[in-house]
Amino acid sequence: MAASPHPQVRLDDLPMELIDKIVISLETQSICALHAISRSVKAKCLYAYSAKCFGVLKFCLYPFSLQALTDISNHPDFTKHVHTVAFNTDDFGLIDQLHGE
Repeated sequence: MAASPHPQVRLDDLPMELIDKIVISLETQSICALHAISRSVKAKCLYAYSAKCFGVLKFCLYPFSLQALTDISNHPDFTKHVHTVAFNTDDFGLIDQLHGE
């Protein structure tokens, strides 16, 4: 079998700068799928993902939401990109047990 005239390029081999440009154009769900490809790709996606998804954070005053704030604030890569944190104090009448009563 003859070798292909075109070299095979793997996503893992792409430079971080190109991965950043790809991540910026994706929706969050697609970024999560991209993370699942390999540890190398996940590491290369981290900066752009953090910048895109953690610049502005919005929380409710419920335990589940506040735990998410705590988890994000303890993550060394995510916290670098946070520039705005907002809290919604409106009561939406949530009945979900995860949010308390």
